[in-house]
Amino acid sequence: YVTTYKQKITYNKPISFSISHKDSIECVCELSDGKIATGAYDKTIKIWKKNNQNPLYTLTGHTGSILTIGQLTNGLLFSGSSDCLIKLWDLNKKTHHSLQKHQGSIIKIIQMINESMVSCSVDSTIRVWNINKNFESFSLEGHEQTVESVVEIENNILFSCSLDKTCKLWDVN
Repeated sequence: YVTTYKQKITYNKPISFSISHKDSIECVCELSDGKIATGAYDKTIKIWKKNNQNPLYTLTGHTGSILTIGQLTNGLLFSGSSDCLIKLWDLNKKTHHSLQKHQGSIIKIIQMINESMVSCSVDSTIRVWNINKNFESFSLEGHEQTVESVVEIENNILFSCSLDKTCKLWDVN
């Protein structure tokens, strides 16, 4: 037996919208102070107040599309780009520091429970970073193609997935 439920779908209109980036918007995150950050193919990051149609300011510094953004527990904003760079942004000073070890676009960045940062890339590697000292602690190699995503499933255990059709479990102790 198949039971079918009919439900009226209501289409809502956006409260507001803005056209501010000059190219496709790839990523968005909410910041700890309630603001919103967006990253786009126009190589910029825009910082917004929730109820404002115009960005508060724009961060520039990448030479490639912004593919991932987020905020670390220390308040720094991170961005990963097709320029193979990770940038850590001090939003108060609007300055950044670059981390470079990947040889391909940065697809995703996460922060681990131990406050290390992890990035995965088109170069088929996963890199673990000491964000307090701004250097790479070590890299994880084993995938044969782009590493699309990584997640910490428990303390110091990473789970990654790749375009090579594999998932891998990593103990990073």
